[in-house]
Amino acid sequence: MEWGTRNKQIASLNFDLLAWQKCYNRNQREYIRRRLRAIKMYSEGKSRIEIIQTLSISHKTLSGYLDMYILGGLDGLTSPIVKPRLQALSKQQQEKLRVMILLESPQTYSKKEQFGL
Repeated sequence: MEWGTRNKQIASLNFDLLAWQKCYNRNQREYIRRRLRAIKMYSEGKSRIEIIQTLSISHKTLSGYLDMYILGGLDGLTSPIVKPRLQALSKQQQEKLRVMILLESPQTYSKKEQFGL
């Protein structure tokens, strides 16, 4: 976001209280509701300092919420946090494991034969 344009962009968006209430009731996760409360307080004319103190968030977090609202509206605010999942095995390792499970027997990998038991 460019410096000084955020207030103008938010002012150009029309805040719909009924749509906000539907989003608030539909989303039960607290972090999403905090985002929605921040935008409502901002649209009511509360200062950033009041919002930060009331919701116990940082200035950077509030700025992020405002940017999310500008870019995606209420739908952008209610989008869940998605963290990428790291794969424990590479594609080659997954294929090797699949072959081991489907085509080979457990005795192939048994350690009993190595120790003469």
